[in-house]
Amino acid sequence: MAESTKRLAFNAGQLVVLGFLIGNVIGTILLMLPISSTSGSADPLTASFTSVSALSLTGLTVVETATYWSGFGHFVILALINIGGLGVMAVGSLLVVMFTQQVSFKTKLTSTAEQKALGLDDFRHLLVRLFQISLAVEGALAIILSLHFWLNYKIELGEAIWQGVFHSISSFNNAGFSTFEGGLARFVEDPLVLYTVSSAAIIGGLGFPVLIELSRRLIRRLRLASFRAADLGNRLSLNARIVLQFSVALLIIGTVFTAAVEWNNPGTLGPLSVWDKLHNSWFASAMARNNGFSTLDYSEFNRETLLGTDILMFIGGGSAGTSGGLRIATFAVLIYILIAEARGDSRVNAGNRRLAVSVQRTAVALTTLSIVWVAAMVVALQLMTNFSTDQILFEVLSAFGTCGLSTGITPLLPPPAKIILMVMMFTGRIGLVLVATALARRAHPMTYKLPKERPLIG
Repeated sequence: MAESTKRLAFNAGQLVVLGFLIGNVIGTILLMLPISSTSGSADPLTASFTSVSALSLTGLTVVETATYWSGFGHFVILALINIGGLGVMAVGSLLVVMFTQQVSFKTKLTSTAEQKALGLDDFRHLLVRLFQISLAVEGALAIILSLHFWLNYKIELGEAIWQGVFHSISSFNNAGFSTFEGGLARFVEDPLVLYTVSSAAIIGGLGFPVLIELSRRLIRRLRLASFRAADLGNRLSLNARIVLQFSVALLIIGTVFTAAVEWNNPGTLGPLSVWDKLHNSWFASAMARNNGFSTLDYSEFNRETLLGTDILMFIGGGSAGTSGGLRIATFAVLIYILIAEARGDSRVNAGNRRLAVSVQRTAVALTTLSIVWVAAMVVALQLMTNFSTDQILFEVLSAFGTCGLSTGITPLLPPPAKIILMVMMFTGRIGLVLVATALARRAHPMTYKLPKERPLIG
């Protein structure tokens, strides 16, 4: 059973990489067609960069999406976004199912109730629920945006519907592509667009396990004729509590930090009213971990804000969702480890649960690998370009976090540097999932113990 599971995981990893490569080749070919652009055929690098960015749900671009690509090109990009979004979440579903099959019989007994609550015991049903959630969220947001564009911006109905659908899908999948020239800058004083788009990005960035768990609880509550006291005992899973709590905390911290640093900056929040400053500070905080939409020019941001945004992009969103980066749960485990060390606790606890040593080791390993990987790519880009470290670090972390925000230097990078960003987008979206799978698959108990010895730490 163990060997078959290992082979299945290995084959799944191969399929992820192969599927991404095939999707990118097809997307590149389609975007290179004369019908896809407004001024002849796109060059291979531009087409491939855009294809990778769409499949990885990043949003980094080397050309203006609204004006460079034609209607057909926009349709291709939207299709790639859908494939990238649903494909990544489906793969995440498969990996979670495989993880639950690799634990011991005792662990299975203790986690059976939670697995069934999340629907992880039925992969087909889980995928159906995944598609239902995606369709429901994207449909609702598309209706809101379409009506708003049509009624308040006097955009022709057909065009308003297309813009609403495109931006709802791009928002929920955290892709960050916009068919408006200049992105969403025109909506800097439109709270409805800002909060609709940011809500879609936040929901998509929670991750499919959290979305499925929340949807099931919501459906169960709606079916109840009255509130039952027994429901108080049905607590959210540890993963859901971690993702929700840390998401709220990071959103608030990011909003306050952005507002405090940029409040009087004439290039960003300075000219706006008080309420618009708050709206856009929230929007910037939400986009930093989930999406690539922006209403402000990041090249005008203070260096302190860029650094704060770097941290949020590196953390990213929930696992097995449409966001990238290190992932919230991984970051949360690191925080719990630090708290335990500061208190001198022998065990690491999260709420009323104890974190397994294997979870701690995986979190530390992924974080270390991510930091080394990002640092190496920053050095590589510095050797290729003359841009500042602030700008290069921002672009690299934006690619790694599949965020899509930019200081404006991506189109100006030389071809080798663009290829590096393409690799970063791929590893930010798929790489950590595969590494985590490999670490979980290789975990096995040792039949012996070596003598203890303590090196000097600190």
